[in-house]
Amino acid sequence: MTKEEFEVLQLDLQQSGKSIESYLQEAGVGYSTSKASTAMFCLNDTMRFWLCPGMTDMRKGISSLCGAVRKRMHSEMRKGDVFIFIGQSRRLMKLLHAEDGGMVMYVKRLEAGRFKLPEYDEA
Repeated sequence: MTKEEFEVLQLDLQQSGKSIESYLQEAGVGYSTSKASTAMFCLNDTMRFWLCPGMTDMRKGISSLCGAVRKRMHSEMRKGDVFIFIGQSRRLMKLLHAEDGGMVMYVKRLEAGRFKLPEYDEA
């Protein structure tokens, strides 16, 4: 997927009836709308969500996924950004983001079914 195709995908997500936040909620990924949450780990509506194009090797950890953000997405890890990675089988999703104290990685593995990826026009 080219950078332009990725930007189209992101725009389609923003313009669709469902936000990436609601998509994550439906997928069962922890999400909080509270900006002043007392939870140790918290995703909220002030963050920007970016879906990494293509499938990702789910053996990768925080450092390797940060490298994927730089190489595949031409971006840098910034506080407030959440990067979403999906595995080849679409049964595993990893979210990566920077907090004040360091990097946080969330992992969701489905027992049954697969994550549904958003549709977009490749034209």
